[in-house]
Amino acid sequence: LLAQGETSVTEPELSRDHTERMLSHFGAPAKRDGLTVTVAGGARLKAAPVRVPGDISSAAFWIVAALLAPGSELVLRGVGLNPSRMGILRALERMGARLKIEAPLVTQGEPAGDIAARSGPLRACVVEPAEVASLIDEVPILALAATQAEGESRFKGLSELRHKESNRLSGIAALLNALGGQARVEGDELIVMGPRRLRGARVQSLGDHRLAMTALIAGLIADGAVQVDDATCINISYPGFIDQWRRFRG
Repeated sequence: LLAQGETSVTEPELSRDHTERMLSHFGAPAKRDGLTVTVAGGARLKAAPVRVPGDISSAAFWIVAALLAPGSELVLRGVGLNPSRMGILRALERMGARLKIEAPLVTQGEPAGDIAARSGPLRACVVEPAEVASLIDEVPILALAATQAEGESRFKGLSELRHKESNRLSGIAALLNALGGQARVEGDELIVMGPRRLRGARVQSLGDHRLAMTALIAGLIADGAVQVDDATCINISYPGFIDQWRRFRG
């Protein structure tokens, strides 16, 4: 925005577009042409009220918890439903998840709404590489759901997960196997067999907040206690998670 002329960014796959929407809301519209986004220099940003929807990456843990814990029904209010972040919901719907979007609205260009989830049987699914950008942060909890789904689930094109807070790709497989699941990594693919009866265990978070939260959600359905070493890393993205987890468990 401070440069003269137009600046364009071209990406290999469509990524989340929160920044483009925010800039437009503040008076500096970003133009998209396929996989290219362009902004013009010299625009003056104007202050405006912002209502931030709930993060679907955080909501995903409770959605899966409600799907897996028998007799559960949960409504999450005001969750962001940006199309570039809906991969987790599309994958779960293919798995037969009982999901419903309620009270949809658009605030400052960001779609949002309530997500209702109910427990029920799941079936395996395949996640293709083109989908990964829209659910990359939700792969750990989606893989947990796959441990309870009928059949073999395959998550393809996950090379980016090797470069998160941990080598999250191998970390997911190790976590699920430690809990009695059946998961393996083949190249950039994660394969998860289900359904498997999970058991309690002491597991390592590897300092990765999403692995730690996935382990605690697994503890809701496992036989025996799940103990997570270094769960403080959860505060990286979700400081209130432990308190809400206790409420859900109770």
